[in-house]
Formats: sequence, structure tokens, C-alpha cells
Amino acid sequence: MRSSAVLFVLIVLSCAVFTTSDTTLKTTTKSITTTKTTEKPTTTSKTTAKPTTTAKTSTATTKTTTKPTTKTTPKQITTTVKPKTGPYLVCQDTNSTAANGTLRPADLTGNTTTYIGCFFDINVNSNYQIQIICPFINITKAIPSRKYVRMAGIVEGQLTSYMGYSHIISNRVYYSINNRVSLSVRFGYPEWFQCQWTSALRDKSITNYKLCRNAEATAANGTIQTTPQSDTGPARTCSFAIKASAGQQILFSCSVVQLDTISAGFSTFSVGGIINNEYNPPILLNRIYYSYSDTSDVVIDSTLDASDSITCKWTTKPREITTAFQLCRHGETTAANGTIQPFVGLVKGEPSRSCSFLIIASPNQQIQISCSIVNLTSPSAFLMIEGIVEDLLFPKLPVPNRVYYSYNSTDVKVSSQFAYSDSLNCKFTTTPMPIVTTNFKLCRDSDASGINSGTIQTLTGMAKGEPSRDCRFIVYGPADKFVKITCSIVKLNTTSGSQFQLMSDSGIIADPPIANQIQITCPFSNITNAITSRKYVKMSRRHLIPSKQDKPD
Repeated sequence: MRSSAVLFVLIVLSCAVFTTSDTTLKTTTKSITTTKTTEKPTTTSKTTAKPTTTAKTSTATTKTTTKPTTKTTPKQITTTVKPKTGPYLVCQDTNSTAANGTLRPADLTGNTTTYIGCFFDINVNSNYQIQIICPFINITKAIPSRKYVRMAGIVEGQLTSYMGYSHIISNRVYYSINNRVSLSVRFGYPEWFQCQWTSALRDKSITNYKLCRNAEATAANGTIQTTPQSDTGPARTCSFAIKASAGQQILFSCSVVQLDTISAGFSTFSVGGIINNEYNPPILLNRIYYSYSDTSDVVIDSTLDASDSITCKWTTKPREITTAFQLCRHGETTAANGTIQPFVGLVKGEPSRSCSFLIIASPNQQIQISCSIVNLTSPSAFLMIEGIVEDLLFPKLPVPNRVYYSYNSTDVKVSSQFAYSDSLNCKFTTTPMPIVTTNFKLCRDSDASGINSGTIQTLTGMAKGEPSRDCRFIVYGPADKFVKITCSIVKLNTTSGSQFQLMSDSGIIADPPIANQIQITCPFSNITNAITSRKYVKMSRRHLIPSKQDKPD
């Protein structure tokens, strides 16, 4: 049976956009020392009168002593704010750094016509975690009042939060992500709520983590399980992130994934950041999944009720430095060349795996990829290559040993689903794109831009009987110009279904073009200009059976 394909070459006119601490004032106070003067009074000596002698008088000299001026620095006084002992009143108090406390609404007695909204922040020591519960919440939530009690900074509810704030269920224990919780409330008289919080030192040595209690882990290995739910409220929505150290890859598996059948429509459990089907199928028990890279976290997203149970574990290992890549074990590479094969270690009878692998192109590089073995026999097995010039989307398979070319500086994505019985082997290399060229090949080159003239020909090297190639080529030019194209040779084996078309946005210009006949694109319509700002001629070619007669030039 003959396979069919459509080969497109597009010549496009593009819209031209050019012709191209607080500072504390420290005051030293000099003490004023009063000069102390000690003065001895004048004393008169006792005089004894004798007939033959003169009286002898003795006078004491006054002596003054002055002490030098001295510096005195006042002692620094430290003031410690005494923690509040009573309950904190929301809309009267705004924050607390206490390790534990109670929250209640401010007194709105008499205010029966309106309501108020306020925030309250709890900040504890950086190495502590806050545990908070609101046993009493009596607030009307009906529209239009839109009254509520919400919290931000907690592990639970981040997937369903509003502006980072999650609605709070009474009697449910919540845990902070770090050391801060923010409360947002809107209430009126006589509505009431009461919340209590405590804090505990984080144990950084733990390896047994709990969903909805712990937000992340940086441990090299550990387990993650559901937290027993004490309340009868709705399901809990929580996330948990496993962060790898630089140069490490995470290996993740689950031994228990039990979602209650009654609530199966509401309970969810998914794992992101692992090399798996991009449509995120259910996690298979005891299957080892690998993280994409050391810059990617493995993230669990879950919505679970009290009857659901999850038990998973992870380990880490140094990321392999290799060019022999395995689907579902390696997720991406920037290597200039390498090989791609299915995951090694599949067991006979094991469900199939479905994964993607990304080859990341360097600037101005083109990736060339080919597959020497494409043997997919199991049900639903496929291999798809994206980012290449040639159309090779599902359900088409690569032609063995055919070289496929990427768009300029475009990554190539290889996706496959395979089982134990399937095999494939592909290899890739990268080559520099030509800086300037005017000679283009269908299925190797995708477009021409900023070039006033050039040629486009079929890609050489196809063998007679080889399956068809399905490609397109686009010429981009200024929006205010026409594109003129002439084909000197148009030889098609029409009996085999080969096809070659010129198209613009207004439709087919020529199918096929007549040799040596000049084709000119139509002017842009105003609508097309407004939406795309470019016009193109599209060359479409279907080549079912290679023949010497098939040769546009």
C-alpha cells in the first residue's frame, strides 16, 4: 500500500520593520565639674607683749586647687517589648512575633450595617514552623457580603488559593511553609472567629515527610506520605517539592497510591518534573521514574481526602555524563551528537513506557537526526520527531536511515511509546548553519529571509522506491513588496501522486506551476496585514514515489 504525504514550500512576504540601619546618634555628654576651691581662713598668731620684744605675727596663705574637666558616657539602655499576654484582636492588632498566641476579631459592637477587612501577620524565628488551627469560624460567606477567613504562607491550598490566600476550614490544622503566616479576614458584627497558633523548631534531619505538613525537601533520600486527617471537612489540596543538589538526578517511585473509589472524581495525585508522558498518566506502582535535570524539582500535586493513602520514596545519584541516551531515563541534552534508544531494563509483560527526549540546539546550529532501527510492534507504540523541516507527526514513522533536518536553531523533540518487544536506535549530530546562502533545498532548508533572490531545488540523494518526503519552504520579504517566482523545471510523476503547489494566503497560485511562467503574489489584504503583517507564497509538494521526472527547479 502506498503512503501519502504533502510537501510544502512557502514563500512569505513579511512586514518590514526597518531598512532594516537606622543610624543611631551617639552623643557623648561632657559632665560639667564644678571647680572646688578650698580656702583656709587667715589666722593671727597669738601676740605676747614683752617690754623688750616686738610682737610676731604669722599669716597663712590661701591655697586654691582646681580638678580637671572629665568625660562621662551614659550607659546604653536596651528596651525589651513585653509580649502581649492576652488574645490579639484582628483589625486592632496587626502582627505578632510571639511563638504562640490566640486571634479574635476586634469588637464591632453596634456596627451592624457594614463589615471591615484586615490583615494580621505572624512572624516567628526563621528556623521554626507555625502550626495554626481555627476551632471557631462563624462568618456569613454568602454573596454579596463576601466575608471570609483566609491564610497565606501555609502548605495546604496553594493550588486553589486566591491571590495566595486559601479559605480556612474550622478545626483543621495548618502548617506554615516557612516562618510566616498572613491572615486575611473580612467580617462584621456579631460574627466571630478564633484561631490559635504554636511554633516548633524544624527538624532538618528528618527523611520521613508528610503531605500538607511539609512543603519541600532537600534530603538526598526520603519518603513522603499522606497526613492522617482529623477533621471531616473537604479534601486537602497540597504540594510537595523534592529539590536535588547540583549534579544529582532524583529517582522516584510509589509503593502505595490508593484513591477512594467514591471520591475518585475529586481525589487527584500527579507528579511533575519526572521523565514521563507529557499528558501525565497515573503513576504505576513500584516503577522508578527519573527527574529531568538537576535544575528541575520533582513536584507532587495532590487533592486527597481522609480515605486516600499515598506512600512514595526517592533517592538521588550523580547525573550521568554520556552521549548514549535512553528514553525515560534521560530527559534532555545539549550535546553536539549522541544516540537515543529505549529504556534499558524493561521487563517482559511490564506496561509500556511513554516519554520524550529533547535535543537542545545551540545558536546558529542545525540538528540532523536519523534512525537506523524503527521496530515498533506492540499495541499503541509510536515514535514522533518534532522540530524538523519535514512533516513527521503521528502516526507517520521515520524512514530508516533517512536524515531529517531541524529548523534553524530549533530544538528537536523525540517522543515515543514502547514496550519490552519494541526496539529503536536513532542518532543525531549538529552542524553550523551557513551564514549566507541563496541556494536552498526542499526538506533541508525551511525558509529564506532578508534575501532578494535565490533558488530552491529538490533534495538530492533519494533512492527510487523510497517513501515520499513531505516538506515546505517559505520566502519572507517586506510587506510592501511582491514576490516573483519562476520555475525553469517542473517534472512530476503525476501517476504516482507527486504534487507541487505555489500558494499565498489567498489560496493556490499554481498547482503545479508551469515551467518558465512567472508567478507573482497578490497584494496583502488589510485584514491579513492587521493580523499577521506578512504575506507568503506556499510551495506544496507531494512526492509519493521518487522518480527522475520529479524535479522542480
